[in-house]
Amino acid sequence: MTASERLRGIPKASAKATGGGERGNAEPQTYLMPQWIYNVVLALWLLSDAYRVGRAAMTESGAEQWLHWLLAVILTGNAIYALRRSAPAARSFSWAQAGWVMVAMSWSFLFKIAPLPGGPTPLPALLLQAGATLMFGASVYALGGSFSVFPERRAIISSGVYRWVRHPMYASYLLLDLGFWLANPQPWFAVVWVGEVLLLEVRSRWEEEVLAGDAAYVEYQQQVPWRLIPGVI
Repeated sequence: MTASERLRGIPKASAKATGGGERGNAEPQTYLMPQWIYNVVLALWLLSDAYRVGRAAMTESGAEQWLHWLLAVILTGNAIYALRRSAPAARSFSWAQAGWVMVAMSWSFLFKIAPLPGGPTPLPALLLQAGATLMFGASVYALGGSFSVFPERRAIISSGVYRWVRHPMYASYLLLDLGFWLANPQPWFAVVWVGEVLLLEVRSRWEEEVLAGDAAYVEYQQQVPWRLIPGVI
């Protein structure tokens, strides 16, 4: 299946992106399922993550507990946003993409395979995880109803944390797990983290294949050249 065959919808050109973004004018499109089904599935996934993080927080104390409670609140708010989404201007879907996304979403569970040392989390790792949590929250706030799992074109967001990298939410995942690695310096965790970088790199390229159908996003790519890590990729 080619890239053009994966695209669901052929939008018209949109206006130039602003801080909050403007959704391009597009003809109504027919998708595999009604939009509300996509929204409910995404909301349930986010709520399951919030529940898992909240349960972890109940067994912790101190700064780690507060960080997990904050993340649970952000995930719950993101689920509410997900239920309000309208249909995108374009969506890309293939079973290869679906499998890749599922692997990327569950990749962090590999950190749980190796036994963890006891003791408090070192301060540098804790600060990195705190920064990652705040970046994730800022990404959710900036995206609003534009958040999605599969490649979709909605509003073009270029404000807030999106001024630094084009995929700050993915960058927050990497920072969070990097903090976990620093707190638990084991060779296995290094391998898992590098694998996560590769997974998110490919996933972001698929998304940009769809987003580049909007001239405003092409201009945004020129203004913000880095996808995940400033100065690197």
